[in-house]
Amino acid sequence: MIGKLDKEIIEKFKAFQEKTGKHSELYIEDVEFENKKLEKIINIFDNQRVALSGNERNTRKGKYPYYGASGIIDYIDDYIYDGRYLIVSEDGENLIARKTPIAFFASGKFWVNNHAHILKGKENILFDEYLKYFIDSNKLYNYISFSSQPKLSQTNLKKILIPIPKDLNKFYSSYQIQEAIVEFLEYSFKEIEVIRERIDKRYKIFERLKKALIPSTFIKDYVKVAFARYAREKGIKFNILDIVFNDVNFSNFFDTVTPPKKIKNKDAKEKGDFPIVSQSDGLINGHTNEKNGYIDAKTEPLIIFGDHTTIVKYVNFKFFAGADGTKILKPKNTIISKYAYYQSVNRIKQQGYQRHFQYFKNEIFLIPKDLENYTSLEIQKIIADFIEYTENRLQKEFDRMDRGYHNLERLHKTYLARTFSLINWGVE
Repeated sequence: MIGKLDKEIIEKFKAFQEKTGKHSELYIEDVEFENKKLEKIINIFDNQRVALSGNERNTRKGKYPYYGASGIIDYIDDYIYDGRYLIVSEDGENLIARKTPIAFFASGKFWVNNHAHILKGKENILFDEYLKYFIDSNKLYNYISFSSQPKLSQTNLKKILIPIPKDLNKFYSSYQIQEAIVEFLEYSFKEIEVIRERIDKRYKIFERLKKALIPSTFIKDYVKVAFARYAREKGIKFNILDIVFNDVNFSNFFDTVTPPKKIKNKDAKEKGDFPIVSQSDGLINGHTNEKNGYIDAKTEPLIIFGDHTTIVKYVNFKFFAGADGTKILKPKNTIISKYAYYQSVNRIKQQGYQRHFQYFKNEIFLIPKDLENYTSLEIQKIIADFIEYTENRLQKEFDRMDRGYHNLERLHKTYLARTFSLINWGVE
């Protein structure tokens, strides 16, 4: 069977040629591919691999890396291989989780256990990087046996069909075309990485802005400008710098609430009549069918502080408290709950598995003084609404960036898939 590259990849390759000036004499649209079995074009060195027991290894103290199916697992004082080889997983966790082998290069002197294949492309026939990208394209599922555990046996490894370009002209042999395709892929992936770095940079900026949205940081220029814009939009007649705060301690800001009942983690259900709120990630951490002992935070919202996790939550519904470590706080009557919540977020840094509420209780909190035409409660509400409004705008940016990450991952996979799999096969 003979085929050619996917049309979109051909266009991308031509754009790569134009931008870089490389491989100008390679007419990629004329390149034909044929499927070849790996056994014809690779050398396998599995007979040298030897697994060592823990007692036989000098854990983390040796000079030479000891490889398994997913990478380096130890360092030892001896080696089997010396050179550059492609390591392909035979079995192991990556096959169970990904349903496809991974491939990576090992260079220099090293040892390999019996959970990986050791390969080299035959000289001037198969370019090793080309083979690695083919394996990365995740199209080897049919070659894996799923008996007691997933395994890519050497027998099946040899049967794998890989599309190999045919010689084109005096300038480009099959091997050179493989090199050019690898160079094209690496160039494309670098472009993707540049976009990813830009997104990362913006993500970090927005993350810092999000953390800046508490009263003690209102002197930041961005917040001043953002609040001025918000005030004009909402008809608010003061600037953020007009606000003066009173410092108060924990006992003048919060009351602690003792829950009538706590639900242990092991008793939490996936579905039930009432949600459970604990100190773990996520607003809701399970459900229960218990009827007595719930807390009603519908009319007077409460703040949850995770004693071990430092996670802070705003709760405005009926719920049962989670197990030990879930601290429930009720803002004083002179404090708006959402305002109290925003002052509590990011207050305490998580310092390992210990109790953090002791530190939270030592914090100083801020209550705005009345202004000429605004009470303290009105100012608190305006501040809380402004933060929520700004957070929603930031969240839209986060969501947009998350979609960008998703699209980049999909683009990366598309390059591989369309280069190695979506070949328009025709009869020779």
